[in-house]
Amino acid sequence: MALYSSLLFAAFLGCGLAEFNVVTTRLCREVDASACTVNEVRIDPCVNSRLCHLKKGKNAKVSFDFTPQFSTTKLKTGLFGLKNGAEIPFDALYNADACTLTSCPTEAGKTQTLDFSLHIGKKLPTGNFEFKWKLWNEDNESQMCCYRTNVRLV
Repeated sequence: MALYSSLLFAAFLGCGLAEFNVVTTRLCREVDASACTVNEVRIDPCVNSRLCHLKKGKNAKVSFDFTPQFSTTKLKTGLFGLKNGAEIPFDALYNADACTLTSCPTEAGKTQTLDFSLHIGKKLPTGNFEFKWKLWNEDNESQMCCYRTNVRLV
């Protein structure tokens, strides 16, 4: 029993030391909130839920749970940086086939997870940015999940 308790404690300690955090998000302005709910967004590494510090030249893992209120077999996704009002797409994830990152077809009311490993290029500018992640029905772009979060590129 003592061995079991020690192993359980070690597992919890290991989880607590991970550089992984649920981040603070906001709904995108242009979306209908009834079309989709973004339940939770996790970024690794991220130790500050309000402003993730991501190192240029490194990878970041993004995972989020969402519940669409639409069904589709054609799901698209895109990641954008917002700076001074401009929406700048990330080449690696622009108008991408989201079915390679989550299960398809999607079913209305069924929660699922999207996972992506993002390389933070060394040539990106340093500073605070707002990231915007969009996920939409290719056949009806008004059916969209979208969230925004703050990051600092260092």
